[in-house]
Amino acid sequence: RSLPRCGPGPCWSPGDASELRVRAGPDYRRQGLKAASMPALYEGVGADIVCGACRLDEVLPRLGPLPEGGCGWRRELGVPRVLVVNCQMPKHEGPKLFGEHPRDDAGSSVVGQFVASPDLLRVAAADVGLEGADLGSTLEAYLPAVRLLRRFVERGSLELGRGERGGAYSSCTLKCIGWVENLDEVELPRILRPSVERYNGKPVLLTGFGRMHMDPKGEWMEIDIDVRKFSWPTRSIVCRLREKLREVTVHMAWVIQGTEDDELPEVVLASMRVHNADLDRGFWVEDPRASCSPDLDGPDPLQI
Repeated sequence: RSLPRCGPGPCWSPGDASELRVRAGPDYRRQGLKAASMPALYEGVGADIVCGACRLDEVLPRLGPLPEGGCGWRRELGVPRVLVVNCQMPKHEGPKLFGEHPRDDAGSSVVGQFVASPDLLRVAAADVGLEGADLGSTLEAYLPAVRLLRRFVERGSLELGRGERGGAYSSCTLKCIGWVENLDEVELPRILRPSVERYNGKPVLLTGFGRMHMDPKGEWMEIDIDVRKFSWPTRSIVCRLREKLREVTVHMAWVIQGTEDDELPEVVLASMRVHNADLDRGFWVEDPRASCSPDLDGPDPLQI
């Protein structure tokens, strides 16, 4: 059972990549240029709020069917037809400094489902030289982002490779930008509002905060982002404002970070809005893994 697309109560709607300013060349390191993103590489087709007796990993297609869409996809393109982003939200903030997160905190997940856009498939086909594929001058600007996506898929992990450095000038790292669109309309504790306003819309590099799961046949890719792994101040704010999500619209976008000229301009990977999310009333999912010993580190990701 999915959240409805628009309407009263908890629901979702497509994001707007053009509202996000992303890195642009030339010489981003020195000039720091940014511009509105072109349309996202993946289009939103559904969203769910789900929970179970354990933390839910590898949600699709393990626990539900893949969405339709992405007509014309072929494995040879080197990019998945389906992208799933699973934001794993704990109920409790966990320890401040040391120790494990409570192992019985299964929490809930906000799961976004996306399929490859026609532009992504067309550019990927032209880039690998499929017969009859024509890039066209209007889509040429997508090439750096599509090639960066292919590198990301080939690596198959959110972690950096050996010898790669993280940080603001790292390349081929996934980052998330989330912002509350109607923050001014929400009553927040006075002590929390300055922090919430300061970090609203700030990008977060996701290295070390989640796992990728890849289809051996290349059709789908799932990214599990575990808020339990965030710093304690961030976890504390998220948990303390959990009920406030029922009153707001959160616009979320994911971008594969580029730095060098041949990696720019960046293009939003996927984006969506989630409205009035009630994390305590998610759809219950029976997960066979719940019968095993709790493991908040989850299984090892499948590497390709």
